[in-house]
Amino acid sequence: MIEGDLPPSDDMVAHVWRTSESTWTAPATLIPLIPEGRREPLFCVHLGNGHVRFFGRIAESLRAGRPVHGFEAIGYRTRVRPPVSIAEIAERYVRELRAAQPHGPYHLAGLCTGAVIAYEMAQRLRAQGAEVAVLALADPPSGMPEYDPSWGMNDLYEFRLGWLRTTWGLEDPVADLPRVLDEMKTRVTLYEPEVRPEDFYRLQVLWAATVFAQEHYEPRPYDGPVHIFAKTRDDYRVRDYWLPLLRDPALCLIDAETTRELLHHPLLARTLGRALGHEA
Repeated sequence: MIEGDLPPSDDMVAHVWRTSESTWTAPATLIPLIPEGRREPLFCVHLGNGHVRFFGRIAESLRAGRPVHGFEAIGYRTRVRPPVSIAEIAERYVRELRAAQPHGPYHLAGLCTGAVIAYEMAQRLRAQGAEVAVLALADPPSGMPEYDPSWGMNDLYEFRLGWLRTTWGLEDPVADLPRVLDEMKTRVTLYEPEVRPEDFYRLQVLWAATVFAQEHYEPRPYDGPVHIFAKTRDDYRVRDYWLPLLRDPALCLIDAETTRELLHHPLLARTLGRALGHEA
């Protein structure tokens, strides 16, 4: 690890807060994924781990002639304290979105925790009188809270480390890290090649902060059209949690085991592509 970083057995959350800059010093988070296109862009919001660039490869088959832009998480590339409120994140992203595209209609897609952020962004855009033509929630949380509501960020961070041990075999937090990080990059593209081992545990704090924000978010009813893409096994939970909030929902259930499988599924590409303007 780089000098000044702590091994994950120490208080990594407090360490990140002590050694990072203010959230408001973070550079812009909106990045071009596919710059070419003559129609209004599709804006995509990152996974809970902050990563969004992988979506550029998926979006080529569904973008319907639109440029594709992605929001990376605040703090994904720079050492700043991550925000812990969906409202705060959405407010920041809406400002960047409207600087890139001052007028609607807008097309939004959110992935996992990013679906919650995109949902709040759509609320704010509509409150400003803007049209949100497409709001797509891909593998959204199938009910919140998903974790123990009493957990703070330290609890979520420790839960994340347990998941890394169980799923990826990260038993030794230093010796096993290069192998695990390489597998997470190549097998499932959870991180991009530029992510360094010395950034890894700080990025797990970013995950904990983003999930903390998700877990304390109370979604309001939304009266615009919404496309939800969910795993078949989450059917009843999505119906119980999300559909009562929506006036005009379209639920697409996909037989997938993982978020990666769902995002690469041809049914998602066809359905979202039609919503974005492909011919049926």
